[in-house]
Amino acid sequence: MIAVFGLTTVDASLLWQDKDAENKLAYNSLQASSTPEVGLMELSAMEDDLFRERLRNINTEVPLEFNQTIKRSILAYLHNKKRTERVIGLCQVYKPMFDNVLYEHNVPTLIACLPIIESELNVHAKSPVGAMGLWQFMESTGKMYSLDVNRHIDERKDPQQATVAAAEFLSELHERYDDWLLALAAYNCGPGRVNTAIRRAGNKKDFWQICKYLPRETRYYVPKFIAAAYVYNYYFLHGLSPTVPDLSMDFAYYVTTGEEPTDVYNFAKSNNVLPSSVRRLNPALLSDYIPSKTKLKMPYNKYDAEDKYAYLSESTKLREEIDTFSKITPIVPNFVENVEITHELVKIN
Repeated sequence: MIAVFGLTTVDASLLWQDKDAENKLAYNSLQASSTPEVGLMELSAMEDDLFRERLRNINTEVPLEFNQTIKRSILAYLHNKKRTERVIGLCQVYKPMFDNVLYEHNVPTLIACLPIIESELNVHAKSPVGAMGLWQFMESTGKMYSLDVNRHIDERKDPQQATVAAAEFLSELHERYDDWLLALAAYNCGPGRVNTAIRRAGNKKDFWQICKYLPRETRYYVPKFIAAAYVYNYYFLHGLSPTVPDLSMDFAYYVTTGEEPTDVYNFAKSNNVLPSSVRRLNPALLSDYIPSKTKLKMPYNKYDAEDKYAYLSESTKLREEIDTFSKITPIVPNFVENVEITHELVKIN
């Protein structure tokens, strides 16, 4: 589907639609916020220069160009205020982990904005072709980067492990092309198609020179990334406030389960934590069933009498789970004896 803007076209997927949107005008980049006196303004002639200058001022190795395709992507994010605020809020939850992993693999931390366009930071996101998780790995590619995928576990949904895999993949792509925009394009459509586009463009290794030879989705993929990077860095100049969810990815240590399989409820009760905590920190679990010898992240213990850790609230469902918690009868009575703490690892924000 194509939406027409004057003499140009844009992928309709760039134009998020909020059902309750009352006004179809975009925020003007000159105003820091919308007020009753100023309201929404038509786009000014100075906008292009402002967008271009702001992108230039982002400190990153990724070359951030500006053109009208990128501008339309930026305006799409600004137009859909609630959705964008929600995604930026999720970014703030995951970004410390993203930054640590990307830095360790010599990948620019700006690449932490890539899951915005891949999955909107939804660990359970699944594409029509089967890509999964924050970084939208296909099963075959995920397995190439040591992500386990079977009927019980899908590590493409594990934020930490999938981020490590994405960083390794992107690092290899950059080593091949020596250009982060080409690496992003190859991440989206595969190195084979990028190589073909380079040959058809006369062996030019510049995204903007080869983009017309790339698949249609990839031609818009890089502009959408640049737009996401702009919005993440400058949302406050457009009157946006991140909606940070009541969610924490902090964990205290890892536990490897024993020789026998178990389930989330009995594992949680045996370890004096909430089932919701186990699920939240281990989204790679595809059901309540936990195979034997599964390595799981463990939350700070809510029931610790010594109150060693500050408790972070987790969801509005906690009270219901606490009420049910005491009624659960373990099916593995001696499960605690079958749990081996492999090593303690306190996550550093």
